[in-house]
Amino acid sequence: MAREELQGAPADLAPAGAVVEESAPPPPEGEAAAEDGYEALLAKDPDNLTALQKLSVLCLKRGALEDARTLLERLIKRDPASADAHNNLGAALQGLKRPAEAVAHFERAVALDPRRPEAHYNLGLAKQRVGRLAEAVECCERALALRPDYPEANNTLAVLLSARDPERALACFHRAIAARPSYADAHNNLGIVLQQLGRYEEAVASYRSALAIKPDHPDAYSNLGLALRSLNRHEEAIRCFETAQAIKPDHVDAQLGEGLVRLALGDYAAGWKKYVWRHLTANFSHGKKRPRQPLWLGNWDISGKTILLHGEQGLGDTIMFARYVPLVAQRGARIVLAVQRPLTAVMTTLKGPEVIRGQGEPVPPFDCFCPLPTLPLAFQTNVATIPADVPYLSAPPDRLAKWRTAFASIPRPRIGLMWAGATSPIYRRTIPLRLLQPLLDLREFHFVALQKDVPKEDAPLLESTRMATFLGKQQADLADAAAMMALVDLVITIDTSIANLAGAMGKPTWVLLPFSTDWRWMLGRKDSPWYPTARLFRQPKSDDWESVVGEVVEALADFH
Repeated sequence: MAREELQGAPADLAPAGAVVEESAPPPPEGEAAAEDGYEALLAKDPDNLTALQKLSVLCLKRGALEDARTLLERLIKRDPASADAHNNLGAALQGLKRPAEAVAHFERAVALDPRRPEAHYNLGLAKQRVGRLAEAVECCERALALRPDYPEANNTLAVLLSARDPERALACFHRAIAARPSYADAHNNLGIVLQQLGRYEEAVASYRSALAIKPDHPDAYSNLGLALRSLNRHEEAIRCFETAQAIKPDHVDAQLGEGLVRLALGDYAAGWKKYVWRHLTANFSHGKKRPRQPLWLGNWDISGKTILLHGEQGLGDTIMFARYVPLVAQRGARIVLAVQRPLTAVMTTLKGPEVIRGQGEPVPPFDCFCPLPTLPLAFQTNVATIPADVPYLSAPPDRLAKWRTAFASIPRPRIGLMWAGATSPIYRRTIPLRLLQPLLDLREFHFVALQKDVPKEDAPLLESTRMATFLGKQQADLADAAAMMALVDLVITIDTSIANLAGAMGKPTWVLLPFSTDWRWMLGRKDSPWYPTARLFRQPKSDDWESVVGEVVEALADFH
């Protein structure tokens, strides 16, 4: 899925914004003439400090960063105690993507004049760039102690705080906007944090404020598309993504965001093509190397060749797309399958692979490769041609024998229950166990918790429920989860890897879905073309798990 990132932080603005000028600059129409004058003066007097300072600022303002750097180094050589010169050289180096050197000069500027908020702020930006985030926070706080209404410092501090203290980040964004109502990037960033908190309508308003100020802001259009998608306003979301791409054709999040919405709408022909943009997202590409061998997209004969098929996203994605492995084997290829290590054992039950490796383990030589999530594109899959023969995965026999013993004393009918998983900034999937009390009160069923770990706040209720059993601590990997599910009569689960695994095993599976769902569950359907034995229960409105649970309780009355 497309990931939201805080965008437009001042570190990405023109370096001139961080420059200190000693006096009012010449009007724009006079800047070229002023440069000529200062250059003429320096030709006669190379040590003229005023000319060096003024010309360096003009160079910074028009983006001539190397020229500015040279001039500022000359100035510092002649006046090493100039805080302005060190600050501006730091700005030039920052723009030249030399942040470590920028840090040194900003630190010198702060030491020479600790009362200047711009120097503290610029030092914070540079430390942010080199990953010294705690120090960057301190620098922004020092800048704000000197100038509380400093818009850029408030915005950047909010960006730095957004992950660990979103409420404080919101307050900083509001201060930045109060100080400068026309600050488009602050409006955009405010929207991102609101969206991460699930406050989608407010996020939409913030993005629209950013666009009212800056109509050609591609990030704000893309983020608005993400927020509208979370509100199930998919056609509007597509228009936003398309507008972002019209402004910036290679906007990764907009391309991927549109692809995910089109997949949810069932437009697989367009969706799969845009889905490959996931490889260019910052979170995805970090630290990952593409193999040197050619990418196979179904367009040439691989008979007799060795192909590497590998997982690359979540466990559920790998399980879902593993269905294509037997189809690749039918093309006559020898398959090396690389998957996340919790999946290696259960993948031994899949037809097709000759070699299975955990990700990060050495693989034998191969001729070509294809990521598992790209296989639907290679096979030109549409909704009608989804390979939906299940089961294609099962519990390994040794794990099944182990769990039969553990389940011997658990009466039937048994329901496997999964209610909590990893948190997500877009899909609010986890259900507090207390909301499932109407299920747990049903005496005719015995519930087996499929959780490997139980959230701390849910443990007391689970322990006090007579009709529930927790064996999660005995799970080593998803092969154990598969064996547990093989021994129950029904799986009730939120949208996690367990939902995909149960569906791949052909188990009767009831999936409890939030209002805004992952694309694979499509829109408005109670069934899944990917998992024929799945039944979908959807929130009618955001955060309404009570209605979902009530519908499940009613459905269980007819389950035998």
